[in-house]
Amino acid sequence: MKKRTNTKGSRSSSHSYNRLFIAYYCMIGLFILGWVISEARVWGVNWWAYQPTIFQAILVLIAGGACPLLWLWSKHITNKVDIETSTLDTAGKYWIMATITLVSFTVLYSTFSSTTHFLGDGYYLLTRLAEGVGSIKSWDIGASLLNDVVYSTLGEQSEENALLTFRIISIGSGLLMLIILALFSYKLFERFMDRSLFFVGMVCGGYTMHFFGYVENYALFVVMIMAFTLLGLLAALGKTSRWLVIIPALFACGLHIFGMTLLPPLLYILLYDKKPLVLLSNMSKRSKAILMITIGIISLSTYFFLFYKYYFFRFAFLPFVPDRFTVDNDYLLSPKHLCDFVNLLVMLVPGIGIFIMEVLTNQRKRLWNGPDGRFLLLLLASTMACIYLFNPGHGMPRNWDLFSLPGIPLSVLVFYFLLSSRQPSRRRFLSTALAITLGFLILIPRVSSQWVPKIAITHFKNYVELDPTRNRNARSLLTSYYRTEGNEEAATRWNNLAVESFPEASLTNRGKQMLKSGYLDQAESLFHKALQINPIFVDAYSNLGTCYINRGDLKKAMEYLEIADGLNPLNASIINNKGTVFLRQKDFLRAEDQFLEVLRIDQTHVSAIAGLVSVSVQKKDDQLTSKYLEMVRNSSDMPVDYFKQGVEVCMEAGLMNSARLAFDIAVDLGASNTWQQELFSKYPVLQQ
Repeated sequence: MKKRTNTKGSRSSSHSYNRLFIAYYCMIGLFILGWVISEARVWGVNWWAYQPTIFQAILVLIAGGACPLLWLWSKHITNKVDIETSTLDTAGKYWIMATITLVSFTVLYSTFSSTTHFLGDGYYLLTRLAEGVGSIKSWDIGASLLNDVVYSTLGEQSEENALLTFRIISIGSGLLMLIILALFSYKLFERFMDRSLFFVGMVCGGYTMHFFGYVENYALFVVMIMAFTLLGLLAALGKTSRWLVIIPALFACGLHIFGMTLLPPLLYILLYDKKPLVLLSNMSKRSKAILMITIGIISLSTYFFLFYKYYFFRFAFLPFVPDRFTVDNDYLLSPKHLCDFVNLLVMLVPGIGIFIMEVLTNQRKRLWNGPDGRFLLLLLASTMACIYLFNPGHGMPRNWDLFSLPGIPLSVLVFYFLLSSRQPSRRRFLSTALAITLGFLILIPRVSSQWVPKIAITHFKNYVELDPTRNRNARSLLTSYYRTEGNEEAATRWNNLAVESFPEASLTNRGKQMLKSGYLDQAESLFHKALQINPIFVDAYSNLGTCYINRGDLKKAMEYLEIADGLNPLNASIINNKGTVFLRQKDFLRAEDQFLEVLRIDQTHVSAIAGLVSVSVQKKDDQLTSKYLEMVRNSSDMPVDYFKQGVEVCMEAGLMNSARLAFDIAVDLGASNTWQQELFSKYPVLQQ
């Protein structure tokens, strides 16, 4: 995007505001449509529907009156096109505005902090942090460790302090974002109007919900994406060192694995004027097409290899077409997934309608003219591809928080394009101000929906109905909420409804009883019936694995356990069962890896420790066997027979120290004198 020049004879269409107003009122019409058909798949634009009547009236009044009011206000703006011939504003005026905005929004973040946490993994994260359970997810380890550090400084373990931890990080990240925006808006533009509109425009983006005391791990991650985007833009304009962009990119990658989406735009901003990319840009259209086709083939080949080779990747990504694990009609080419994607983008940047209209009517090719536009478009493409390919887990309406990633580059692109266009000041003001108005018309009711429990519950119920299979487990969240609030009648009513709509759980529970009683055929049949109802029900796969372990069919057991592990990574019970299979297959190295992974998740998992005892015996490691025997004694009420058997196993393996330790533990647990004498007769060396 090049600097504006004086174009007195610019196209007449640039002075026509009709299309601008049409775009604005089309977006308002979309919000009203979402209001009217709020139960349909319009979750990104139906925010007005659940508000109190008086609030709805205020929103409609603002929506209808904003356009004529801004039109009248814009008449006082001098229609200057060339910023170099205009009088530049002093810094003082901007910083007064920025300070007032910064303080105001920080107060709003803390005042209207979320009071319910149904979206994302809110309640799960609160419970886990309150219990003092350490970080185990490698894909967002940085954010989880930050939670642990802040939580440890607050004193005793409690849900109140866990909630306070998330609020401190959320609001603190919001304050940091405001400071970054204030600084970079000042650097990007030279006029007070442009700086102020860009600053406020970025503040009203849908991703800012992360800063209203929102309980998740992504607030600081969003800030790092923002810093990367703005630093990259400044570097493309030659206003800062390109090497500074590496800093927020590294922080983003440390906070979440999705930070890897920054790699393509990072490489571009570091190399865009270097020989390799210069040669690339000078290639013929045919050569570029061949290169793009080659990259596409390699990317698709990698995708399909990972997709069909590893269950973890298979469940992390959506399939192109429906397969045996498809639920709620979610696959890459489904109309539903495309609809969710559009809902998300409109919710994150409601001004996108005005941006599209301006691009279509005013020099659309200008987006590609310079490194600034190319950087933003590459970053947007990278982040959008990421969220479109990845499995939305609970469904995109509930998992909007992680999937808000492309909202930042899209918002920067929208407001930067509108404010740097070759249009008179009045039109630039009007288009940007209308986009900001649309942003607040969505953001305000969204904040209300998380601040007012009744509205939050209504939204949550709507999301459960939109993605019923993905959210069957989530129904228990509302039952727990009602009980916490002392509303036992509502809790019972909702729990009964949840049980009725969750038949696969009842079938699996019956199967567990059959499995425990040794009726393997009946148990297997019940587990398969559960999977016919819900093909991603992890408990059924896990118990089928256990069923086949008991049958001795280890190959089939591992197949089901791999599926369960892909659906529910880092589940201690599933990983322990995988370790058991490897142990019985005499693959001691892989068995040890699985059991150690279990202990990283749960240090007191007795079955995993017992598995490590068996592995160390097979490796004839006396010292390690003794260590794990001590852990078994300290971690559980393991029956005396386990240690009695352990004495003989260790003796047969020649592990004398471990045998003596197992013997001492057995005696401490009450092993009879008769058993001791029989053992001494068999192994006289134990008496020495």
